[in-house]
Amino acid sequence: MNTKDYHTYVNKIISSKSFGNSTTYANLLRYLVQCTIEEDVPKETTIATEIFGKKEFDPSQSTLIRVYIYNLRKKLRTYYQKEGTEDQIILRIPKGSYKVEFDSKKKEPKPAKKIITKKQLLFLVSSILFLSIIGNWFLWTVNRQPNPFSESILWTEIFNSKKPMILVLGDLFIYREINTTLHKEKVIRNPFINSETQLYDSLPSSLKNEYEPMEYSFLIRNSTEWVKDVSKVLT
Repeated sequence: MNTKDYHTYVNKIISSKSFGNSTTYANLLRYLVQCTIEEDVPKETTIATEIFGKKEFDPSQSTLIRVYIYNLRKKLRTYYQKEGTEDQIILRIPKGSYKVEFDSKKKEPKPAKKIITKKQLLFLVSSILFLSIIGNWFLWTVNRQPNPFSESILWTEIFNSKKPMILVLGDLFIYREINTTLHKEKVIRNPFINSETQLYDSLPSSLKNEYEPMEYSFLIRNSTEWVKDVSKVLT
């Protein structure tokens, strides 16, 4: 880059949003670039005089220049993170110096495309199939549930039979017991009473309570659980 190109590039940075509309920082950057081109790197006292008009400046007593240079570096970093991401030249002010550096951004080489050979492809597919078989076998062994009726003498004989099989599930017979003295009632399910005839035949001759069949029947929760298991076996 020639001198004109340097100044054009610096003006591009200064006019960006990231750099901000600051005359002081713009003058400071232009001054440092010009001094670098002329190979005359300024000192803090020179910068204080030329840019800030402070003729009697003592760096040991004031950090003014260092603070401005620090903030200038931040503005440059912000610019390269936003508007300057595609710039091929990077402008830097190294720490401990006021000389400006212009570095060329190195283009990262594109990674070479990997060509998969037929042998590698065959090995990859074979490995995936093998792992798939092993995984499915493992899941099958873990999730496999033993037959809950396999050790039952009754069910073993039924399964070994060649005859057709049908499973009939009947409703439960439920009746009500009414205490006429306390005016309380309760619902009863007796496994030995499964009809109205059995109910009345089982009642004693002298009754303290009244009994009557319920108008509905239902399956208790435990029934639904074993029905599910039986259905699986029959299926």
